Amino acid sequence: MRLALVLLPIVTLTILASAARADGADGGAVWAQHCQACHGATGAGESPAGKAMHVASLKDPKWASADAQAKIESAVRNGVGKMPAMASALSADQITAVAQYLQQLAGAK
Repeated sequence: MRLALVLLPIVTLTILASAARADGADGGAVWAQHCQACHGATGAGESPAGKAMHVASLKDPKWASADAQAKIESAVRNGVGKMPAMASALSADQITAVAQYLQQLAGAK
């Protein structure tokens, strides 16, 4: 009985943590589905569409800076230049996740 009382909170927390991760958006998956066609797998704009539209490289270290997160999220949400607004296609969590993923591509730790 004592063992069950000790294990119950541990098992419960483990299950809750798994559920939280499952509900969280996967920035890499969002990138692959919505961004990669133009920006390329690495963010350098190396895709055929990216080359045709002269997409700027997102590997620039400026995108890895701490203050870039809000700028990236705004660009994804509202669009910029030839990039369409994604606010109607992505949830707020997905926008945040893909912005964080882009920052990793740009070299953020």
